[in-house]
Amino acid sequence: MRRRLWQWLFFTVLVCSLALAALFFFEQPVADFAVNLLEPWLDLCAVITPEQWQTQDNILLGLMWLFFGVIVYAMLISMVCVTLLATVGKCCKKKSRNEETRHINP
Repeated sequence: MRRRLWQWLFFTVLVCSLALAALFFFEQPVADFAVNLLEPWLDLCAVITPEQWQTQDNILLGLMWLFFGVIVYAMLISMVCVTLLATVGKCCKKKSRNEETRHINP
């Protein structure tokens, strides 16, 4: 369990770093893509944020929404990756055990 948690944390940091680096280096194309991808997250943030904070020029709030949206999506993506790796690892171990017993007992 501890190993899966560390894998999840590692993948989260990796995906989040890559996403933020892409946002920094390829600003306009990635920003357009991120706005479309993070639309449900931004809608949720708009619902829970007080109306008086939602002004047109509140850049800090928008950047905070974007940053935390990238973190949340990175956590979800890494959770899926770790789950898939664990499932594939179990299947490979089970298959290798079957192969070993087949070679020992022909």
